[in-house]
Amino acid sequence: MKSNTGNKILQKADIIIYADVLEHLSDPWTHLKKINLSCRENTKIVASVPNYFHHSAQRLLSKYRFDYEEWGVLDLTHMRFFGLENIVEMFEECGWEVKKDKIIPVFDPEGQKIVERIKKDGRYTWKEGKLSWEIESELDAIKLGSYQFVVECEKR
Repeated sequence: MKSNTGNKILQKADIIIYADVLEHLSDPWTHLKKINLSCRENTKIVASVPNYFHHSAQRLLSKYRFDYEEWGVLDLTHMRFFGLENIVEMFEECGWEVKKDKIIPVFDPEGQKIVERIKKDGRYTWKEGKLSWEIESELDAIKLGSYQFVVECEKR
């Protein structure tokens, strides 16, 4: 934030919501650091970001493709791509303490199939072309089938 007005607003904010915003920024790390410096103590952030490890993106990568779409994980306007661990690391590097992270399990038929198979058999080999992934936990299956992650953070 460059303006004094922006800083005054941030100093009064209890919570900042980034609903599918950070993936559109060229440098979300610098942005989050600046916000951290400008806001008051105990300010919280809630952020949602698309799950780049969703099976639809992985399927394209297995075919050596990166086809952008009008919307979704590979939205034309996305400049950054994240997995859950990357999001948590980014916030922590920028002066925020991640209090909670959540996988939003909204499944399409393929994602549902992966989750059901792992619940039944305890493991699942997901194959696409010449590549395959050994999925050994329900959490990994849920990550592969989920479109979005949400984190709740607090200023350190």
